[in-house]
This record gives sequence, C-alpha cells and structure tokens, in this order.
Amino acid sequence: MATIRDVAKKAGVSISTVSRVLNGRNMISNEKKQQVWDAVNSLNYTPKPRGRHTQKSGKNKKTIMVLTTSPVAKIIDGICDAARQFDYDTIITITHQNESNAYVKYVEEGLVSGIVLLNIRLLPEISESLLSKCPIVQCNEYEYFPRANLVTIDNIEATRDITTHLIATGKRRLAFISPQYHYGYRIKFAQDREYGFRRALEENGIEINNDNIIRTSFETAAGNFEEYIANTNSLITELLSRPEANRPDGIVCTNDEIAACCINVAKKMGIKIPEELAVTAFDNTITCLLTDPFITSIEHPNYEMGYESAKLLISVIDEKPKVSKQVLLGHKLAKRGSSIRIQ
Repeated sequence: MATIRDVAKKAGVSISTVSRVLNGRNMISNEKKQQVWDAVNSLNYTPKPRGRHTQKSGKNKKTIMVLTTSPVAKIIDGICDAARQFDYDTIITITHQNESNAYVKYVEEGLVSGIVLLNIRLLPEISESLLSKCPIVQCNEYEYFPRANLVTIDNIEATRDITTHLIATGKRRLAFISPQYHYGYRIKFAQDREYGFRRALEENGIEINNDNIIRTSFETAAGNFEEYIANTNSLITELLSRPEANRPDGIVCTNDEIAACCINVAKKMGIKIPEELAVTAFDNTITCLLTDPFITSIEHPNYEMGYESAKLLISVIDEKPKVSKQVLLGHKLAKRGSSIRIQ
C-alpha cells in the first residue's frame, strides 16, 4: 500500500508539500499541486479520512468529502477555498470508481456532512446508497443522477458555440465523436453535447448525417487506456477513409484525447489540418498543446466550478431543500490551429 512518502517521491516534492496539497493549503503552485494529484492517482494513494471536530463558537466544525478518480488542481482549489470561507474542513479522497461504497461508513459515522463527486462514475446502487445518506453535489458531471445537485458548464450551449465556430470557417460536412451513453451509466454530458451539435446544424440549415455521429467505448477507457485509444483510432480511420465528397471536413470531439487521435490519424492519411479537416474538442487540457497543430478546445472554468460546487453543497447541508439544484456555468473557446489557419 502506497504511503505519503511514496507520493512525495513520485511527485518530486517534499512530504510536507504533499500534506499541504492534500489538506487544501494555499501558497503552492498549480503545477506542483497537479504533480501531487497525478502521483496520488497513479499510486492509488488514499489518505484515511479523519473527522476533525474543531471547537469554534461552541460547535463542531463540519467536513465535506471530495470523492474523485481524477483530481484537477484548480477545481480542488475552488472547493477548498469555498469550504474555508464557510468554516468547513475538506477531505480529498482518491478512489476507484466502484469502491466508493466503502465511504458510506464515513457518512454514517458522522465524519462528513456531504460529498462532492468530481470526475467519477458510480454504479447506480452505490450512488443511490450515498444519496440516501447525505447531500451530494456532482461537479463536472460524468453521469446523471436526477436527485443529486449539479455544477457544470452549459454543455448544450458550449457545443453550439464550437460547432458554430466550425461552420463560420466554411465547414459543412461535420461529424461528432463522443463516448457511448450507457454501459450501466448515464453519461448525460455526452447526450447534451450531441444535442447542442444537432441544434447548431439545424440553426444553420445544415442537414444532419447520422452516419457522422460516432460513439467510442467509454467503458474501455476506464479499464485500459491503450485499448480505448486503439478503438478510437480505428473508428476515426474508418470515418476518414470515406470518399472525399462524403468525408467530414470538420469534427467536434467531446474530449481532447479523441481530438488528438483525429489529428494523428488524419496526418498519417495525408489529410491537411485545418484546410481539409478542422478538429475541435472539450476540456482544454495539456493534450491540446502536444499536437501539431494545437487543438481548438472548450475551456472549463475549473476554479469557479470547484468553488460553486462546495458553496452549493454547504447551502444544501444547511438549508436541506426538498428539490435538487443545478448551476450551469459559462465557458471559453480557445481557438487554435486545428480549426483556423494560424499565420
């Protein structure tokens, strides 16, 4: 079992730095924070949650838990800052997606008052078990629980924006590549993004070609990333091997990894980017800067997303509303060489 010393060694930082990151302390660069979270994720390190009952104004200090399989430093910063503002402690827990049932006991023992689900997919029975025991906020949703609260970007509007951008560059034969919608999960963001894509085409008088709606295996991605990439490359190769008159001249991908696959496959096939094929994506991660050309992508307001998630969770804990709440945030479109000609 990995220790905090192992995490520090892998991240190339001191043990005290790891401790400060795990406890949501400031004065650490985002680069070092992400190094620590990447090491935590890689080593499957899980610090034991401790209920910290700090006496203040005669009351026990409350604690919220962040349950995640893929921590994002800026989102974690936002969550921790909001928690501190409202006098809450924060526990960051890295877990495999379907081991989360083990953390129900921390709710039952009163160690946490609510949970933020960050970039994590849960089996329905686990999510229902958690929902029945404490308030939950989904941050940057992976799946859809009707009874849970939600903070995310407006995926429909963001996809309309990026699709309209492609149309404005003269592209008309557009394709859409996203994860499958089911596998025992309800991947609502993929559904919303496809709806936004279709809506943008309709608004611009472009006929929708259902053969250009491609769905990759999201389930495989969770278990074997190399297999996921190979499967995605195969689907893209098939799509781009069509006769030129039927081949897409623009693609909207629902994440940066799929977009990188599109660029790599297209270049191997001698297809010029962006002249013959424009490629766009979501998330605006470092992957966007590892391809040639760089990838046009939708940027999430990560810090704001984390802050609003913790703020919403705390309000639900304190107010106990009977109806779940939803907060939709804006986005930015980072335009780069995969969709526009850079001089």
